[in-house]
Amino acid sequence: MNHFLGLIQFLTRIPIKKNYDLGNDFYKSAIYFPLVGALLGTFYFFISLLADMIFNPYIASLIVLLSFVFLTGGLHLDGLGDTFDALFSNRDKDKMLQIMKDSRLGTNALLAIVMILLFKLAFIFEIITLKQNWVLILVPACARYAQITACYNTKSPRENGMGNLFVGKISGNRFFATTLIACMIVSTINFMASKSFPVYLILIPITYLFTRRIVKFVYKKIDGITGDILGCVCELSEVLCLLLVYLLIKYV
Repeated sequence: MNHFLGLIQFLTRIPIKKNYDLGNDFYKSAIYFPLVGALLGTFYFFISLLADMIFNPYIASLIVLLSFVFLTGGLHLDGLGDTFDALFSNRDKDKMLQIMKDSRLGTNALLAIVMILLFKLAFIFEIITLKQNWVLILVPACARYAQITACYNTKSPRENGMGNLFVGKISGNRFFATTLIACMIVSTINFMASKSFPVYLILIPITYLFTRRIVKFVYKKIDGITGDILGCVCELSEVLCLLLVYLLIKYV
């Protein structure tokens, strides 16, 4: 339970009064990543229902999008921006790693953040318009599973960094357990959506393959995975999952 509460404190801005030690065994909390995502998604779900009761779908969608940012403190958006600034700077590995640590916002970062937010807003609007708000529980859970996928069987290019809490420390058994928990969450949401066939389970293998492709691309650039990369993976995976569930709702 301490690992779970510590992970909530680490990944979100949900108030947890006790301070938890991010010690050498904090990587054991990895299996709870999808659960923390589902917890965030539950907040998004109820916020969307309330906002949709008061406002039109567009304003409700904007409020939900703001909750995405507020409840995570923009943690993953920061990683997204730093990643795009670094990887698309056409510099060598060491310079890219320096750019990731730079707090200044470059053009690539700004474009990436704006485009991600616009895509999220568009898909959230469609989801609320279609009255399929439950999808908002599913998406962050799969995106946090993607982060552990990026940590599995990888290494960090730095000796120190927040990403080092998890990168390279996820065993096969722990990754399998995380995958199983993610599948259970998706299956539960699938059941809540009154789907007789677990169609939404397709999100898990697609998220896995998508993330491993990102890992392969990143390795060519900096030969490892950093905390910023994990934030980027989360943001890109959320957009991917929003796209996939929208297509499944519309055409399946």
